[in-house]
Parts: sequence; C-alpha cells; structure tokens
Amino acid sequence: GITQDDDLRAPAQRALNQFLALQEASGGWSARGRPDTVTTSWAALVLGSARDAGLDVPDGAMNRAIAWIHSMADGMGRYGLYRKGDWDDPKQRRNDTATGAALAALSILDGRNCQRYLRRAAGIVVREAREGAKVDWEHWYMVSLGLRRLDDRRGARWDNWCQVVRTEFLASQTGGHSCATGSVLGDSGESRVRVTAFSTLAAGVCASYVNAVGTHSEK
Repeated sequence: GITQDDDLRAPAQRALNQFLALQEASGGWSARGRPDTVTTSWAALVLGSARDAGLDVPDGAMNRAIAWIHSMADGMGRYGLYRKGDWDDPKQRRNDTATGAALAALSILDGRNCQRYLRRAAGIVVREAREGAKVDWEHWYMVSLGLRRLDDRRGARWDNWCQVVRTEFLASQTGGHSCATGSVLGDSGESRVRVTAFSTLAAGVCASYVNAVGTHSEK
C-alpha cells in the first residue's frame, strides 16, 4: 500500500480482495445486517486509499459504492443512514453523522462530479456544529477529511470548522491527555479511547491550519 514496500503489496491486495467480497449487490457495506451510509463511507475511504497506493481497485466496485452513497441523498444536502430521508427518524442516529461520512467519502472518490451536493452537505454540518450540535468525534473526523479536500484548506467555512474543532478538542481534554466528552458510546474506558483517537485524528486534519495555540500556519 502506501509504504510502497513490495513485500507488502501482495498481502495488501489479498486483504483488499477479501474486503471487496463483503460489498453487497446494492453497492453498500453492512455492519449490522443492512448497508448504511457510515459503514459504506468508511469502505469507500478504504477503496480510495487502496487506489492511491496503486492497488487494483475495480472501477465497478468504486462506482457502485459512489452510487449507493448518492442514493441516500435527499437533494437538500442531507444523507440518510439506512435510507434516503431517515435523518429525522428518532430511532436512528442523527443524520448529520451520515452526512459527514458521505461528505468525506464523496469528496475523495467523486469530488469533481458532485460539488453542488458536497457544498450543501458541508454547509449543514458546519452550521450545526457552530450552533452547538452534540459532538461526535468520529463524525467530526469524517467532516474534517471532507472539508479539507473540498475547501483545499482555505476560506471562511474551513476557518470556522477548524475553530470549532480546536475549541471542542481543548475543552474536552481531561488532565491534558485524553478526551472524555463527545462519546456516543458512554463513559467506559473503551469509549474514552475511541473518543481520544477520533478527536486527535480530527484535530490532526486541521492542525496544518490552526495549531494547538490557535495561530495559523502557511499550509
């Protein structure tokens, strides 16, 4: 893969082939018995990374994944989790989680062909974050990936997003080390590890723009 180590290329391709075998006929990937936007978006990121690393990624698999994610869009910028329009279903996770995941996946795999939809999605997730939406660091990491690609690390929207991430990241730390808030899984040790990992990843995406003390870099 990205290491460009020839000894790892064949094992990486075999792992990718096994991963591709898990893609459903609809084009999505499933974590709980039926395809969902978050799982499929993570899968799409795997395909994008494999493609960039020079592994053999069939165009058909990539195109089916892109089409599945597009099928979840409501036309106004939101993406459903299991079906289009389920973002307001109280039994489901908040749709902005699915929207952030779709933003990341599509900006990397199909950014040139869906700028209008991505900008709508970006506007929604940034606005909701600034208005105090509950922090979900996995979601925020995906949003950070998508916005970095969409906005090329410049402009008011990217600026606003990085400031939100910085503020929440510093506020959520306990003892200067782990992040104890923003978990969708509760306050267990496993949750804290997960939250700390995803919050650090999100802050890392923004770090080339706003460092830990809030000053802007040239990148």
